[in-house]
Amino acid sequence: MLVSLRWLKEFCEFPNENQLIDDLNRIGFEVESVENKGAGLSNIVIGHILTFSPHPDADRLRIAQIDIGQEAPIQIVTAAENVNQGDKIPVSLPGATLASGLKIKKSKLRGVTSNGMMCSAVECGLTDTSPGVWVLPENAPIGNDFIEYAELIDTVIDVCILPNRGDAMSLIGLAREVNALYSVQQTSSLNTFLEKPTSNTSLTCNIETKSCSYYRAQKISGLKNMQSPIAWQTRLYYTGQRPISWLIDITNIVMLETGQPLHAFDASGVNTINVVSGTNGQNITLLNEKAYVLNSSMPLININGTPAAIAGVMGAQSHSVTSETTEIILESAIFEAAIIRKTSKQLGLRSESSSRFEKGVDVSGMKNAIARVVQLLQVSQPNISLESPVDAGELSVKSIHIPFDLNQMNHFLGTDFSLNDVVNRLKPLGFNVSGTEIEVPSWRVDDCCEWPDIAEEMCRFSGIDGIKSNPIETIVKVQHNPMWLLRKQLNQQAITLGLTEVIPFPLTETDINPNQPKVLNPITPELTTLRSNGIQSLIQTAGLNSSRHPMPCRIFNCGPIWDDALNESWQFSALIQGSNHYQPYLKSDHDPVDFYDVKGLFEQLMSQSDLSFEYKVGGSVWFHPGQSATILVNNQMVGSIGVIHPNMKTKYRLPETAIIEFNLNFFLDITTSSTYDLVSKYPATFRDTTYIMDSSVLVGDVLTILNSEKPDLCTNISLCGYFNKDQSSEVNVSFRMTYQDQTNSLEMDTVNDIHKKFSDSVIKKLPCRFP
Repeated sequence: MLVSLRWLKEFCEFPNENQLIDDLNRIGFEVESVENKGAGLSNIVIGHILTFSPHPDADRLRIAQIDIGQEAPIQIVTAAENVNQGDKIPVSLPGATLASGLKIKKSKLRGVTSNGMMCSAVECGLTDTSPGVWVLPENAPIGNDFIEYAELIDTVIDVCILPNRGDAMSLIGLAREVNALYSVQQTSSLNTFLEKPTSNTSLTCNIETKSCSYYRAQKISGLKNMQSPIAWQTRLYYTGQRPISWLIDITNIVMLETGQPLHAFDASGVNTINVVSGTNGQNITLLNEKAYVLNSSMPLININGTPAAIAGVMGAQSHSVTSETTEIILESAIFEAAIIRKTSKQLGLRSESSSRFEKGVDVSGMKNAIARVVQLLQVSQPNISLESPVDAGELSVKSIHIPFDLNQMNHFLGTDFSLNDVVNRLKPLGFNVSGTEIEVPSWRVDDCCEWPDIAEEMCRFSGIDGIKSNPIETIVKVQHNPMWLLRKQLNQQAITLGLTEVIPFPLTETDINPNQPKVLNPITPELTTLRSNGIQSLIQTAGLNSSRHPMPCRIFNCGPIWDDALNESWQFSALIQGSNHYQPYLKSDHDPVDFYDVKGLFEQLMSQSDLSFEYKVGGSVWFHPGQSATILVNNQMVGSIGVIHPNMKTKYRLPETAIIEFNLNFFLDITTSSTYDLVSKYPATFRDTTYIMDSSVLVGDVLTILNSEKPDLCTNISLCGYFNKDQSSEVNVSFRMTYQDQTNSLEMDTVNDIHKKFSDSVIKKLPCRFP
């Protein structure tokens, strides 16, 4: 929110601007920028155009004689088309400095002397664009310093207002914080007395939607829509508004001062006003001259049955105030914050009004805002007449009483505040403090609901640096989320194994599953679909990597995935691209990555688990059908490993690539504990067994049987030999079994007997034989 400090001074007192900016940051209102407006301006006066004459040597130039309060008028050559004889304008004289830093000098244009320049709002530093020379009101004093007259010297700060602090979206609200900060009494130039109506009204008003809790309309007559006073125009420019006319500008001025959005309709022919819901497909053209399509969730203001405004956002061109307007309908209302926020987002249209309704408008401040409008109108037009207002709904002021325990708060903050400290700090903010209870003002009821909110207010103003450091008396064990612990463990293990973590978006342009749900409001047109797997993201990253350079990559990601029913789970995905060991100085170490590389990588990742993994040929659609395997635990599929499918390799132009994917949620359901056997002081003995089998029998099936039948004295089983005779369908597969006891030395006969029964278990279950 842009704040003019010159304007803010009318509502509060502060020591100096730099101190104020530092203190606003300290109490939670971040000042994002500071601009010293008008600081470089000089030598600009108010002039009165006496005559215009054509330039003798240029069709687009005119020669003006301008009275600047001196004995003789000055001559200025101009190309401006929006000024006429009799207008009053700002004039920069020779030696003047403009907002852009331009120095004005006496010059000649096509042979005619020009003693200065007519200024627009751009040259005065108020805006970036302007329709032409700034035409001043008729009562502007000729010859006076325009910089002082227009109040151009000002400091404008951009204050970040948090979503829960809608009460500070006004000069009154921000001034309340400043006065509390410096312990001074609230000052205000606003009129809080509502003028009595001078006549009855024929207007009718109804609310036909839940988006509006209260609506008020009042007809004001006897008006003349003129140009706003220059000082008010300056204030509007500096706070991001565009001055239009006095009747329109007043509503913006009061909104900035009080935080209550207001709107003025042309009252000509108005009989009924209804707050309704829009119709799907309904079109409306707003004051920004753009057309919008409505839906049934958007609140609408209908006048005489026709759309006159999108409630809480912006008015329509129909019934808009014009230069001919002599009577207006002053609208004020309370709309539901969530509905206005949704409407504004759906339309892609955010206004000053909608930004305030979104954060919440103080119900108790509405009468004050209406009184301020009437006050400003009466300054220039004292003979206005007010009809009695018509309203609908209920204007109820919320009230919250919070139980308060001073000792509890002091223990919570580590402070020693007294009750007087709490009263002195909270009273300027509008809180009413008793011994055991605090009454929250209406403008903070949505923000302060519990006693920790009161503690935050005390801490906010006293400063965290004012709280003493106290050691923690007891150490509470932190209960981490099990999934977080598992992800942390896998991340550390993967990084140790030489993989680099990547964090891609959990959204894709298209997913391998055509039924994947799409997000309604994607961050980019390319990222629209929730991903069903993590491999696709890694493949896209690797494809981008390989298109830039031939260097291999070893990457992984632990991230969320979703099924087509929007059920979320976590998946670990890894990708190895290129050679299995990238050592360019060793020519013999450039073998491409294969199935066994990722199988070993997976087993190393899971080395801290005591689970037994089985492998079954085949994987998901990403995998090569003959060089991949499904990972099984207790006959349940948990993931896949293997080489990427040739089609995917071609599509993404990848070199040799192997991938891993497995579901993390499965491991959360299994309680594992790592146990370690003592090193036996008794010797181990080994036995080798060779099986002759058809090449179609999987070695993994043999290992599965051996592991399931393994006797207690067998401490290890390893593959130690594989022989395939040319032109033969049979292979010889040898395994080495290690036997060892923790309590005794093993007898040879005992080992032989155990080993024979053990090795025979494979012969009984698979089509194989001994040599």
